[in-house]
Amino acid sequence: DKYQVFLFSYPLPIPFNFALHTWLITNDKGRIKRWEVWEVKGLVKTSWSYVYRDLFSKPTMGIRRFYGKTGRWSGKTMSVVDGNTAKKIISFINKKAKRYSHKYEYHYYPGPNSNTFTQWIIDEFPESGLKLPWNTFGKRYANKEKHKNL
Repeated sequence: DKYQVFLFSYPLPIPFNFALHTWLITNDKGRIKRWEVWEVKGLVKTSWSYVYRDLFSKPTMGIRRFYGKTGRWSGKTMSVVDGNTAKKIISFINKKAKRYSHKYEYHYYPGPNSNTFTQWIIDEFPESGLKLPWNTFGKRYANKEKHKNL
């Protein structure tokens, strides 16, 4: 019976584990969805090139700590938005994520990447108070052009 948006992150595999991958989890009155950009396109039916809804079976699942190993980091909640602002963010993601202007391109650095996608959504809702930390490389790529005309 709530509207919530959770900002999650986890470190990239060693030796790049100082950098973070980010995604959003939405709770639309009990309907939970995970939204992100991933480095490989088209892995599940709910993808639009590099943009994914529910790529992983668990919304909070992290990635491998080491390349080729199975150990995983758990995702970390960075921030939570509730109420009307969360409802607006959820509506925006549901309507616009599939038309994200960089959905056909992915570059680890300088972007566009997962953090570019997350920052693009955050930029639309400054009242949310959501912020990405310094080690979310690619977040500044979104500032190079405005995505308002989706």
